[in-house]
Amino acid sequence: EHFGSVCAMVASSGRIFYIHDNGPVSSVFLPPTWELVARDAFSGVLLWKRPVGNWESQLRGFRSGPPEIGRRLVYGGGRLYAALRYGGPVTVIDPASGDDRATLAGSEGARELLYAGGRVYLLADDMTAEDHEKRKEWFNTKAPTLRGYGFPKEPIPMYGTQRVVAFDAHSGKQLWCNRDDRAPGEIMPATIAVSGGRVCFQTTTDVICLDADTGKQRWKTSRPVAVSRFSWVLSDR
Repeated sequence: EHFGSVCAMVASSGRIFYIHDNGPVSSVFLPPTWELVARDAFSGVLLWKRPVGNWESQLRGFRSGPPEIGRRLVYGGGRLYAALRYGGPVTVIDPASGDDRATLAGSEGARELLYAGGRVYLLADDMTAEDHEKRKEWFNTKAPTLRGYGFPKEPIPMYGTQRVVAFDAHSGKQLWCNRDDRAPGEIMPATIAVSGGRVCFQTTTDVICLDADTGKQRWKTSRPVAVSRFSWVLSDR
């Protein structure tokens, strides 16, 4: 009835990469041990694993999100890209060894990663590691005292001021950054997509299309959604 032990998974070039909790199974209240793991896709043989830092609370309620956490890992161009800790930057990882190749400067606070056409696109916000620790502490303090899904209805910050950023996957150079005065949580989770030279996403009020080369807005059309709903529901239609 709590957060799933497997958060994100991608497969490519005969390998499976995933993030999971390898902590004790005797009680969900024991500290988690989050790891990024690589296995042979055909035999399941362990290739390598490495620790994951500031991650989601294992006491977060079942089906309460975060709905975008599966997008913190992406493979493209022979490299693995991962946002391995809340508030941190994107790490470029050698898929064969698990070693760091680079860090994308300016990718701090990455929440969702996409790879297309030799570029890495990400949705990020300005929540810091300390902000996330405070949010997780709220879950960890409240959860042991509750029965069922009875979390108190207290407002807690979940997202910071958002931005969409594009990087050249080969050089790691930032190509553009679209902020457009986005309010915290305005961009709906798991709605950003890239295709045909366009980057599209949905906000609480509109569907917006950006030029994938420049980050400038191409068009916007109204599509308001309900802002009060279960956190795992992405749309009202």
